[in-house]
Amino acid sequence: MTTDELKDPYNLEISCAIERNGQIIFEGKSTTKKLARKFDEMIGFLLRSNKIPSGSVLMTGTGVIILEEAALKPKDKVTIKIPEIGELSNVARMV
Repeated sequence: MTTDELKDPYNLEISCAIERNGQIIFEGKSTTKKLARKFDEMIGFLLRSNKIPSGSVLMTGTGVIILEEAALKPKDKVTIKIPEIGELSNVARMV
């Protein structure tokens, strides 16, 4: 997706869900409007001392506060969605 494909990058809903043993234990939502920094500012900091190849992804976090009882455990599945962009799911593990 390119920047010209999004009408307003600061008007996107972000949702986060944590699934444990097949059950959703946490769900939360926010919007890109509530991000602490604007995208141009984050990209500017990143580009100051890094070469960024085309196709790179800048992860910002969701702005959704996870409650302590939903703290991640191994095998929990975390799904982040922005309907206009897509969905990212990962399984937590100990390293």
